[in-house]
Order: sequence, then C-alpha cells, then structure tokens
Amino acid sequence: ICEAETGTLHDGAGTESEHAGYTGTGFVDQLFGAAGVKLTINATEAISHRITVRYANANPGTGVASRRFTLTVNGTSDIPILFPPTSSWATWSSVTVLVPLSAGLNELDFHTGPQNNGPINIDHIIVSPATTITEDGVTLRIFNVNTALEELCDLKPGQTPNVDVLRP
Repeated sequence: ICEAETGTLHDGAGTESEHAGYTGTGFVDQLFGAAGVKLTINATEAISHRITVRYANANPGTGVASRRFTLTVNGTSDIPILFPPTSSWATWSSVTVLVPLSAGLNELDFHTGPQNNGPINIDHIIVSPATTITEDGVTLRIFNVNTALEELCDLKPGQTPNVDVLRP
C-alpha cells in the first residue's frame, strides 16, 4: 500500500484527516484546478500493472457525480480514471486501472486538469502486476457479421470471447 498523503503534493493539493475510515495518517484533498499528488513506485518488471485507487467522492458542492481525473505515468502517458460517487466523504471505495510501467522507479501523478470535473479524496493506491485475468467477462454484440472478431477487439491471453451475433 502506498499512502497518498506521503506523496509529493502539487498545485494546491492538501492533506486532511477529518473523514473517518482512511488508512495511514490521512488522505489527499483540495484536488481542484491542476492540483494532484505524485507517487513513486518500483516495478520489478516492465509489464502492465493494476493500479487500485482508494477514494471518496461525495457531494462536491454541485451535486454527487462521477468525477474524471487523469493519471500521468512517467510524465508521458495520460490515463483517464472515472471515480463513481460514494455515499459520503467517510465512505471509501476503489477503482482499478491497467497501467504499463517500466522496470524500476515509476512516477504516478494523479491530478485534475482541463478534462476533469471535480474534487475527490485519495486515500491510498495498491500496485500489483497484471499477470492474471481478474476482470469480469464482457459480451460483445456484433452487428456486422462480415467483420472478423480480431478486428473488433483485443483479447488478453487466456480470455475467451462471448459473442452474441444479432441477425435481422
């Protein structure tokens, strides 16, 4: 576990401990404008990793809504992350994104930006290699039966497609 409040805060981000249920000594808040937190993690190999973010997202002043943030990896890759609402600021949830990391130290910058829409609180992140498939299956509905499945989607090693073909 990498506690968010131990990271490098930038552009107005702060730390707080007013809402119960966090881990560590608090959480990162005041994520407005370009604010964010940078965390450095060490990856043992250059593969995709699961980044699980523990967060709270309740009534940010304009009503409860999913909030979109950006994860910038090593200063180059921008990955959008959607944080669904939680029932209160003391109710914590988590989202997981798949992120390619280099072997060695990697900088993860969780921040707001022009395409983002509101504040959340970030408690901690968990990083794990994505060597096995843990996601639920997805059904792909194909309307053009003349298109090969390989042209429509990329399967991960070990995944089997579940395809519904809809005919007129």
